[in-house]
This record gives sequence, C-alpha cells and structure tokens, in this order.
Amino acid sequence: MKILVTGANSLLGAHLVLEISARGYTGTGFVRQGARLKALEGTGIEVIRGDITSAADIERASRGCDAIIHAAALSDHSIPSYGKFCEINVNGSLNVINAAIKNGIRKVVYISTANTIGYGNAEKPGTEGDPPLPPYTGSYYVRSKIEAERAIIDKSNGTGVDVTIINPTFILGAYDAKPTSGESVLRGLKNRIIVITPGGKNFVNATDVAKAACNALTEGIHLRKHLVSGTNMDFYSFYRELNRLTGNNKPIVRLPSFIFLLAGYLFQPLFRAGLKTRINLVNMRMICTKNFYKEGRSVTELKVPISPVTEGISESVKWFRENGYC
Repeated sequence: MKILVTGANSLLGAHLVLEISARGYTGTGFVRQGARLKALEGTGIEVIRGDITSAADIERASRGCDAIIHAAALSDHSIPSYGKFCEINVNGSLNVINAAIKNGIRKVVYISTANTIGYGNAEKPGTEGDPPLPPYTGSYYVRSKIEAERAIIDKSNGTGVDVTIINPTFILGAYDAKPTSGESVLRGLKNRIIVITPGGKNFVNATDVAKAACNALTEGIHLRKHLVSGTNMDFYSFYRELNRLTGNNKPIVRLPSFIFLLAGYLFQPLFRAGLKTRINLVNMRMICTKNFYKEGRSVTELKVPISPVTEGISESVKWFRENGYC
C-alpha cells in the first residue's frame, strides 16, 4: 500500500511516517515549500513539496497512492484572522478529497482535533457523542476544524472515497521540530519557575495517534469520528510529573484564572485589530479550562490501547535535549 502523508514534517507527521514504514507500507510525505525537514531526518521517505491550498499540487502528489492520511493543518492560535485558517484547514482538506476522487483513491484518514468534540471534567469526561463547547468553539483553529469535518463529509458522500476522522487530544512525543504542542514541555525544561493556570488537558502520545490513524486505513468506519485520548491531567500534575522524569525540583506556581483572563481582555482589542498574539481572550479562556476526555473509539474500534503519558513526555524531553532545544 502506498500512502501519502500531508504535513509529514510535523510532530504527528513524523510518527505517521515511521508507523507506515514499520508496517511495510510505502510512504510519501507532502510538505510545504521551504518547510524544515528536521523531523524526517533518517526516515528515508520520499518528500514532495507543494501547497495544500493548491488543488494541482495535492493532485500531483497523490497520483499512484492507495490512501491519504491528511495531517497538514494551521494550528497557530496567535493568528488574528479566520481567513487563513479557512484557506488551509477547510479548503486544503477539500483539495485532498477532490484529489482522492480524481485519482481513484478509496481511503482518506483525516486528522482533526478532539476539540470538535465537547470536553468534560474528571467525573464526566467528554466522548464522541458530545457537541463542541465554548471556549473552544471561539477558537479560529477549532472553528476551522469543525467546518473542515462537515465539508469533507459532504464532499465525500456518494463518491466512493471512504473517509475516517481521527480526533486526537493534546499530542506529546519526539520530532516536534517547530515546536508545537512540545512547547509545554520546553517551558518546563527552560524556565526556572513554571507558571501555570488552574486548567488542564488530556495528553496523548504521538505513537498512539499514529497507530490509530494507520489502523483506520483498514478498520476505520466511513464518516465516523474516532477520539484518540490519553491521560487527563491538570497542569500542576503535568509539570510535577515532568519534574520527576527530569530529576528537577522547579517551583510550580499556579495563578488564579482571573489574572490570565484580565490579560486576555486587555489584549483582545489589539488581537481584533490584527496583532499576532497568543494573549487573547479565547486563548486565555482555553488554557484556564480543564479539557478532559474519556477513552475513545480508537481503543474500542481501532484497537489501540492507551500507553502511559510518561512515555510521550520522556520521548519529547529526550528529543529536545538531543537536538539542542534546551
């Protein structure tokens, strides 16, 4: 089986490439022009450069493939315009479906986000049946992922292209060259004092998400969402575990939510005026929320057991240290 992986140079993309290779499949990586390939060093994968917003580029890259795992996305929460998210995450995803239709590709696995599903708390975590909730529905990134899911479902219906949706929580692991979600780990490695909110997340290992996506190539149900979750942790517990794994004893200072929300209110007019900043009201609300999820269909239907979150944290720490990030 020959598989095209879009966004192959990302944290998850690199793990997808490695998982594909381990299964004996042939992988091709699609990355944007000028993208760094540090995460793909040593994989030996064929790389095709192009633009996900170009129908011709994705059509060319996917010729001769049997399946596409679409992991490319814009996830920068500091961008103050929805238009860019729509262009890449929505229209780019439609380009993938159109390329599959034109090239006779029967399977597409779409990597979305758990935040298109409603979160819960420790007592009642979110499941695939829960609708998305604020403050995440106010995020341009999450909004574009919700729209992309709907668009590819509508576009693929009746075309013969089988689409499975993967909804991972907050991904941790090696190969986060940009970095993206690994910034949470880097913050704990580089800062002398770790300042946190009262919020929390569900943390999942990149290896689990890659396995779920690859299993979905043959086991995924058409137009079905598959939550790939891991361990629910508030930020204090997360950084306490990071301290333990790294042998550090850095102080962890948990500030009340109103301080972060005040910062969000103060910066919101600048964000609306076009300033690129992560300090905006929606982002501050999100990081103050306990964003917890239950075991998802990746376990029950795709047969991927949840691995200990310590594995993802340790792999992330090791990779950052070996590659001079801290």
